[in-house]
Amino acid sequence: MEPEHFYWVGGALTLAALVASAIGLKNDNFPPSRGALLGLIAVFVFLVVGSTTYAVVNARDEQAKHRAELEHEQEEAGAEELEAGEAGTEGPITGDEGAAEEAGEEEADQADDAAGADEGGASGPVAMTEYAFGPDSVTVRNGDTITAENEGAVVHNLTIFDGEEELAGTEDVDPGASGDLEVDIDAGDYEMICTIPGHEDLGMAGEFTVE
Repeated sequence: MEPEHFYWVGGALTLAALVASAIGLKNDNFPPSRGALLGLIAVFVFLVVGSTTYAVVNARDEQAKHRAELEHEQEEAGAEELEAGEAGTEGPITGDEGAAEEAGEEEADQADDAAGADEGGASGPVAMTEYAFGPDSVTVRNGDTITAENEGAVVHNLTIFDGEEELAGTEDVDPGASGDLEVDIDAGDYEMICTIPGHEDLGMAGEFTVE
């Protein structure tokens, strides 16, 4: 409903009231008959009902328009959030994400190296990481020297045990450093572990065979 219609009806009602008041003030016999009175009342009733109807309809139209605007704004905001989320997911890897990816690649390379060494026993230095030896099965001869390289982020060591008896071992090795172990042990099957508290429980143990 156009708001101009409401203004026309309201203006007509005001004008009719002014005209009726002016005539009534000048003429004591106004309205001149009962029919004229009923007609005047009918006109005023029509104008009042019309203006009220226009007001109600216009109010409903305004509410519907306002509701539609709110829904449109919510849809636009939701679309913007979705686009921002997709951009953040598909964006370039930087900062901490890049460092995490590099760390994952390094761990994968270390695992590959350990798997290759496992197939034929120890063929080089023994790597120490969190929390494993690479390889986890080492075969040496009496008199050999084993180099344990700490490729992890915390202190580790490589210690040989025969049951509960400690036979030999490296010193505690800082991250990025290495320690040597000269094998002076009788032929047999033994266990190598890291004796730093808690490391063996986390899986830092393996087989150590002397031929």
